[in-house]
Amino acid sequence: MRNNYDKTLAIEMLNARKRLIEEAENYYSDRWLMGKGLTKLYPCFTTNWLKNYGQYLYRTRVSIYDDNENSYCSSWGYSLNHIEEMMSKGYVQCNGVRFYLNEDRTEFTSKMSGFGKW
Repeated sequence: MRNNYDKTLAIEMLNARKRLIEEAENYYSDRWLMGKGLTKLYPCFTTNWLKNYGQYLYRTRVSIYDDNENSYCSSWGYSLNHIEEMMSKGYVQCNGVRFYLNEDRTEFTSKMSGFGKW
């Protein structure tokens, strides 16, 4: 009976280890884009859209250090991995509101009503 528990525990530990390694790879391989780069890569994210809804995306302030170790905050940096994950679902969810993508992923549409842009 104890042997069965040992196998189950070993399987759970290996699964937890695998999950942690995948999370670490995702975190350390993430690329970050400034707003301009994001709008060029995905035209559906306009500067106006980022101004209104950007706070709901996974983002952080980018700090730049000069030679004297003084830091300067620049604009927001957006996680490309997080955005690509949402884009693969076909919509971007912000604060409970879903913005659906059109076929060529250049603008957001209302999937339910089909009335065009948001």
